[in-house]
Amino acid sequence: MIKKLEAVDKESLDILQHLVGKDFPSVITRYLKDSEYYIQQMDAAFKKASYRDLFDLAHTLKGSSGTLSADRLHDICAALEQAAMNPSSFGQLAQLLNSVESEFQQVKRALLEYAESSITDDITESVLP
Repeated sequence: MIKKLEAVDKESLDILQHLVGKDFPSVITRYLKDSEYYIQQMDAAFKKASYRDLFDLAHTLKGSSGTLSADRLHDICAALEQAAMNPSSFGQLAQLLNSVESEFQQVKRALLEYAESSITDDITESVLP
C-alpha cells in the first residue's frame, strides 16, 4: 500500500532522498523556488496570450513535479500543456492555471511537512523558511 501525504507520495520521496543523499534538502528548496517562478511566468504568459511559453512552462513544471512525486500537480500541468497547444477555451486555461496554483500550495505544504518529519534536524533548516 502506498502511503500518501496530501499531495506527494512519501515512499517515492523516501527513495529519492536515499538516492540523492545529503543534497536532498537543496533539491526540495530548488523545486519550491523554481516552481513559484514557473507559476508566476505561466500567469504572465497567459495574460499575454503567449501559449507557446505557457506550454513550455507547464511542461517544465510537469517534469519536476513528477520527479518529486507530486502526481496531481503533474497531471494538472499535463492538462494545461494540452490546453495551451489548442487554446480554444480561455476559461479552461484560466481554470487549469488556478488548479496549478492551488495544487502547488498543497505540494509545498506536503514537502515542508516531509522535510520536517523525515530529514535530519541539522539539514532541515536549509529547507524550511
